[in-house]
Amino acid sequence: MTPLFPEDGEHLTMKQGDTGDCYLIASIDCIYNSSKEGRERFKSMFHMLENGDVEVWIKRTAQSANLKPEMISVNYEHRIEQVTRDEAYDVITVGKDYLATIDQSTEGVESNSLAVKIIERLSSYYYANNWKYKPNVETSISAHNTSGRHTTTSTHFVAALLDLHAHDIEQIGNDKIIALKARWPEAPVYISLDYGQLNAQGHYHGRHGLRLDRIIPNDSIPGKFDYILVNPWNNLGTETVNDIERRNTRFCLFSKDEASNKLTWLIVNNSTVEDGQYIFANEQLKQVLSTLQQQKIEINGTLLENIVRLHKTAPGLFAIFPQLLANPPQRNAILMCLKSPSATVFDDRYQKMKQNYPVIREKANVAPAAEPARGANNPIPRKPGFEEALELAIREKAKQPGFADTARETVEQGLITYYFQGRFINLTAAGGLRSKFTQGEFTEKTIAASRVNNKLLPGGLFLTMSGNVSGLTSHGKTMLQGDYPVSRELYQQTISEYQNSNTDELLVGLYNLSLINPSTAEKFLKYAKEDLLAGRDLSEVIARQKTGPAKDWLGRQLLHNTPQPDPGIRRIADFKARLDSFPVEYDAFEEQKYNDRLAALERFAADFKRNYAHELSSSSLAQIDELVGEKKQALKKSVQTYLLAEAVLKTAAEKINYINTKFITHKVLRTIRPDKELRKANASKILNDPTVIQAERFLGYEPGESPIIKGAKQAFFEKIDAESSKQVQYLKRRAQNLVAPKIAAIHAFHYNFAGCTDLVQVQKREKAIQGQIDILVEHDAASREAANIEGALGFSRPLSKAYHEKLKEIRASARAAENNIKNESSRVIDRIITRLRNFPINFTGCKSEKEIEARREELEKQLQTIIQTPAYRNAVANGASNVQQVNNILSNQQRAIEQKSVAAIVSIRKAAAPQILASIDLKKYMDNLEDKVKRMEKDALTKPDYKIPSKKARQMYNSLEHNRRKFLEGELSVQGFKLACKTAVDIAMPDLKIHRGCKEAVYKVLNRVISIVTFGISAAITYGLTGRYNMFTPKTESEGKALDVDKAIQNIKPR
Repeated sequence: MTPLFPEDGEHLTMKQGDTGDCYLIASIDCIYNSSKEGRERFKSMFHMLENGDVEVWIKRTAQSANLKPEMISVNYEHRIEQVTRDEAYDVITVGKDYLATIDQSTEGVESNSLAVKIIERLSSYYYANNWKYKPNVETSISAHNTSGRHTTTSTHFVAALLDLHAHDIEQIGNDKIIALKARWPEAPVYISLDYGQLNAQGHYHGRHGLRLDRIIPNDSIPGKFDYILVNPWNNLGTETVNDIERRNTRFCLFSKDEASNKLTWLIVNNSTVEDGQYIFANEQLKQVLSTLQQQKIEINGTLLENIVRLHKTAPGLFAIFPQLLANPPQRNAILMCLKSPSATVFDDRYQKMKQNYPVIREKANVAPAAEPARGANNPIPRKPGFEEALELAIREKAKQPGFADTARETVEQGLITYYFQGRFINLTAAGGLRSKFTQGEFTEKTIAASRVNNKLLPGGLFLTMSGNVSGLTSHGKTMLQGDYPVSRELYQQTISEYQNSNTDELLVGLYNLSLINPSTAEKFLKYAKEDLLAGRDLSEVIARQKTGPAKDWLGRQLLHNTPQPDPGIRRIADFKARLDSFPVEYDAFEEQKYNDRLAALERFAADFKRNYAHELSSSSLAQIDELVGEKKQALKKSVQTYLLAEAVLKTAAEKINYINTKFITHKVLRTIRPDKELRKANASKILNDPTVIQAERFLGYEPGESPIIKGAKQAFFEKIDAESSKQVQYLKRRAQNLVAPKIAAIHAFHYNFAGCTDLVQVQKREKAIQGQIDILVEHDAASREAANIEGALGFSRPLSKAYHEKLKEIRASARAAENNIKNESSRVIDRIITRLRNFPINFTGCKSEKEIEARREELEKQLQTIIQTPAYRNAVANGASNVQQVNNILSNQQRAIEQKSVAAIVSIRKAAAPQILASIDLKKYMDNLEDKVKRMEKDALTKPDYKIPSKKARQMYNSLEHNRRKFLEGELSVQGFKLACKTAVDIAMPDLKIHRGCKEAVYKVLNRVISIVTFGISAAITYGLTGRYNMFTPKTESEGKALDVDKAIQNIKPR
């Protein structure tokens, strides 16, 4: 499986997948690969648990409201951890199995970091739009293609997600970005711009987010700058854009927090490019500026210029800067120094400050630690060529006191010495040059292939002449012993360092050279004889030399004779030559090697004395002891600084070992992690102390890479992680054991919903069962202790999990019981529906309206009886799904009864109406009335007072005729017919009272109508059977007598 993060120092690689999250991938590229602060923050979000799961801690912000627990819980576990009153985190657990699924997925980003793949999926759950998770349809990867994802800019979304600060800059801020990148090339800057192919109108089609790597001046283009970008499609390569002005750009600088962002821009806006580069390359200096910013000290150009000047002059002060600021007199002196208006005033104030405060004087004299290479915040910086790195080292060396004029010579001499002696300590640390060799980026072959190559041979010869013949590298020795032309020019180059020395030193140097390359030494001696010894007495020159091999060699070479030294002298010379094979320099000191070398020196001297005792006089033995003593002193001197540096590292390691790694006093889980991080921070503080870092660099190691420090740190971190994990597991087991009886009781709890016949019973039983479960989990001393151990607000996690799983099981059983009841209720309704549909409706055998009405009422009652049953009421109460169908069918059947009853009545009425009307001879009276009406209408032509009555008469006649026809069609009952006729007469009668003839005709008609018995339809049927009606007439003396119609209608009685 892909690791959570790449190895320290390894580049985070990413290739964006086929989804629209370029902004996210490019932002992570900026944050992780360009920012130490961002990288540490990103890594701190992810925690690998012992069981293989991964916890992701995302700080809760306003956009956390978009996180829907029910959606994210499909694939992850989610909880909220309230760390402090104002700070809470979404803790999202990714199971081990699902981690494998994510890692093997072909969707989304390709990366050497599993954490990137995880955050790509989790981030979409914080989107503002309302996307819905659907497996294999709408996923957290495809959600990156949806719209409306952010309520702010995409970079602010990422910053909120990763608990960082985002500072957006629109296109008009190009100059700000150029100024920033000039001073801080590794600044984590995101760029969003129009991207893709140009269309016919000169516009770009799409939009894309990338990382801004660097900005390079280019006077040959209109914009004057090339922008080197890193594409999230593959962040191992770069591409160049030089038309930035037409691309509608937006930049974003990511910072740890708002204060850090503000400080960055204060430095950019108020410093020169050189000072800005110096500040951003020195983390200690930035920390001091941050402290000043927090204390409301104005950060302006004068202060920045002076603080750089102070750091170059006395870097040791910066290790105690917080303490100096805490002391009022020292604080005032420091601030006065930093506010100096000129370099002269600065120097005066600095000198007075040193004189007045011993602690400042002491720290001011501490040698500066090697400056980190610019861009040290970038784990994978762009690797410069050797020539570029060499020039950087020379520039940085020139900034150090005393090297302004000799920086190049000093740096190159170090390269030459390293080439021949192979000791990293000879290389300058300035500009990070030494670290590039220790890390294997550069080697001796790099030097041989560079412009320093032409200085190698003269430099190597000079080193040999200086007596450094022991410990030569194999390639160095091969060069010195090679067959190269020995010219006067080479001679002059080599002995240039001897110009201010006496001739005797040069002659001894030539002897030393003869031990490596006799031929070159003899030719150099020839040139020396011509230049330096011409006209001098060579015997006198030789006589002045100390007795020894050098004097013998000079005698042979200058006088061309070979004196025969005594055996003791020869053996002493042999001893000295062999003694030189014991090197006194160290690349990386180890005390055991030093002790072994001393012991080997003692053994060599003792063996030599024993083997050549017969040739050595007492003075020779004393001389051997003296030579051995000198060698020991040289050996001790050479390791003195190593011993001091190693002592510093051992002290630091011991301090770490004194830090307590036990956690047995912790009784709750929530206190373990902060305490562990605090102890780790204390250990890191010890290891990152400037003195420790300086000692490591002196020994040839990058900070934290020396075996002592690295081993101590690794052992401490492993031990504290193991001990904290041990206590965590113990507390988890204890919490589990405390609630184990309750969990067992929950698991053993049995219940059922048998016998429940309606929903109310199910709900009551469900509530009762839940009440029993609540009783089982009621807090007692054990469960409270378990919850306190875990930091839970309610139940401990195992108890809460068992409780909620049981409740979920109970709810599922209750819903199943409800569904069974609903299904049975639906079947009851189905049977009722069948009965309703098959309900018979007929009025066969009904011979009168009364019988029809009685039959209708009976049918409706029967219809209601079908649904007015307990079974139906229970089915309705139990939520049967087809109740509305019953209502619809019932309504239809009721309408059918009504319609069929009306049809039956109409049929009876139509059958009886003709006989009824014939029996009262209504036509004759209606014809008589019509004649009267026509006569009135005729009279109205000549008599004005007849106009209205004639009109009323005609309306009355038409109304009576209309009622007669409706009666014949069965639309009116007998009673309805009578009332309709009476109404028509009542309307017209007030205007007809003065016209007796018409009035009498009207009453005759009305008299015939009301003479129909109330049950006239039945009488008509009777007439059809018996040949006579059974009816009566009103009590009147004659048909012409005016009748009280109302009274007559009211007095109608059946016989």
